[in-house]
Amino acid sequence: MNSSDVISLISVTQADPNAIDSDGNPIGAIETSTDIYADVFSSGRDEFNAAGVNGHTASFVFKVHSFEYHDETLAVYNGKRYVIYRTSGKGDNTYLYVESKVGV
Repeated sequence: MNSSDVISLISVTQADPNAIDSDGNPIGAIETSTDIYADVFSSGRDEFNAAGVNGHTASFVFKVHSFEYHDETLAVYNGKRYVIYRTSGKGDNTYLYVESKVGV
């Protein structure tokens, strides 16, 4: 893998799982960010269509070393936050499929 781009993987943990606001949303979340190298690919037409069937809008696919991915739910690339909606693994590499969502 010739990783030339840097992405940040973000894990989110809840300080107090019972802490919610008046709308029922969790509050007090703690984010931990880890910068790693990745190969970045545009989502192909097939992935875009498959994601759309499941209610997602595919943005990018990040190819990362499997040992560096620990089930994080968010990624930052070029200053923009993305939700990791799907992963797949193949040997030493894991592919992270991400979409842009408002409010993340």
